[in-house]
Amino acid sequence: MKKIRFGIVGCGQISQVGHIPNLLQIDEAEIMAVSDINMENLEKAGKLVPGAEKFSDFSKMLSKSKADAVIIASPNWLHCEQTIAALEAGKHVFCEKPSGITLDQGEKIRQAWKKSGKTLQIGHELRHAKVFETAKEKIKEGLIGNIKMIRYSEFRKPLLPGWRQTGETGGVMLEKNSHFFDLFNWFADSSPQRVYSSGSNDVNKESPLIDNCFVTVEYENGVRASLTMCLFCEHGGENTFELVGEKGFLRIKNESLQIFIRETGEKLEMDSSLGNPEGMHMGCRRQLEHFMNCIRLGKYPLNNMDTTIQTLKLSLAAEESVKAGTIINVQNEDYLKKNISDNLRVVLGMEYKVKKIARDFSVDGNPAKSEWEEALELKISNWPWHDYAKYPVPEVSVKCLYSEKGIYVLFNVRERFILAKYTEYQGPAWKDSCVEFFAAPDKAGYFNFEINCIGNLLLHWNKQGEKVLVPAEDITDLKIKSSLGNAAIEKALPCPNEGYAVECFFPFTIFMKYSNVELPVSGKSWKANFYKCGDETPEPSWGSWSLVSKPKPSFHHPEYFGKIIFE
Repeated sequence: MKKIRFGIVGCGQISQVGHIPNLLQIDEAEIMAVSDINMENLEKAGKLVPGAEKFSDFSKMLSKSKADAVIIASPNWLHCEQTIAALEAGKHVFCEKPSGITLDQGEKIRQAWKKSGKTLQIGHELRHAKVFETAKEKIKEGLIGNIKMIRYSEFRKPLLPGWRQTGETGGVMLEKNSHFFDLFNWFADSSPQRVYSSGSNDVNKESPLIDNCFVTVEYENGVRASLTMCLFCEHGGENTFELVGEKGFLRIKNESLQIFIRETGEKLEMDSSLGNPEGMHMGCRRQLEHFMNCIRLGKYPLNNMDTTIQTLKLSLAAEESVKAGTIINVQNEDYLKKNISDNLRVVLGMEYKVKKIARDFSVDGNPAKSEWEEALELKISNWPWHDYAKYPVPEVSVKCLYSEKGIYVLFNVRERFILAKYTEYQGPAWKDSCVEFFAAPDKAGYFNFEINCIGNLLLHWNKQGEKVLVPAEDITDLKIKSSLGNAAIEKALPCPNEGYAVECFFPFTIFMKYSNVELPVSGKSWKANFYKCGDETPEPSWGSWSLVSKPKPSFHHPEYFGKIIFE
């Protein structure tokens, strides 16, 4: 039998522990290529598959490798773009869950798949785990009758550090709980109608995500499902899945299945473990075998775009219910698209609304002044080049306001060390503890404002690849103040416990002199990005608001800018 040749994008844990070892156990599979912008992960994957080509550029892997199928195992916010690119390149696609992080992205993937004529499967592996497959078979045999109630409890350790601990995943409901919601949908065999969630972050304070929740789902056929999840139970916790039918009760713990017959009290026990363990989680190898079988036979995968759109809706609605504190209609697509998309645009670095103020105010480095209370907050939460194993990422939030005269920007930063060796204007601020604002008022070019932690500025106007140093006489009305003061910090010091603030005022006169822009009016938008770096600090870091998909740290890519909208 001819082998199916695979390319893999995203060489982190799921590929190193899951996809690569699992494919190596399947005789009919061959790994031709691996791709990642993280060179360390790419090298690790290459060692697992010495014969595979290595690509730091996913598009080059698509065009140059001989892969028949592509596994998308990258961070959630890249799934839509990369799945569509692979389908358009004529590849079959196995995409890790979720199929996008908004309904719009899910629909875009669905349309691209329909147009492609290729096989597309989404990685909700629990449907393929032997124990859940066996449970489904026993239910079809009528052992417990019609299902009325479903419950899943997961008490476990926190999510892995890194991108999973950021808001751009779509939230815990999508990143983690979508596995359980997919099971709910499969066993209920109906469409979810209403969901109510209660959750919060009570222990894992270093994460912006909820770490515990209760979720209740109501289905069209009357089935009710309940999820209990805790992410701060490292010891003694377990996963339990339970179904109650008219005739009996079914319980799954790990790979053990128990069935209790209501009328007779009879207890049936079954061990559904596999002789050859699967890499990563139960169902992970079997889902790939299913995917390959669908490719060969032209079958519709068990985890297809119809099933995954329902899981996507439920996950997004459950996340919204936590925020709104109310019951959400899962099938109200207009509501989900509007409310959830608005939240995610800010989190992902797609859009940020800049509120207008009637009066200008003094810039003094004080982040607690009343003027900033009404400004929306965004976070620098994309750290694709960070070495999470060595040190934590800085905490950086940004607020913006504008007046008739210019833009106010406030950076709030907490990191472990601060460094500010450079005090002269146009010095290499990026080598110090540094925050940056890049703005493209129009298509002519963009400005890069780079400011170290004591307020020293580097400013260029970038036009068609040419960097123009903005002279000091052009910035007389520009104001920058740091809560740390302006004295040089020649040797790295511990950051104050409360962090530090860098407050800025960028007058429109600078933008208007070098670009063709006019004074912003309500509804006008600019392209922009916000960054944090520190090339020569004890803990170098490079982060952005809008994700920059490059293999090495590089901020000068206006194609990756987000949008700031003047209200």
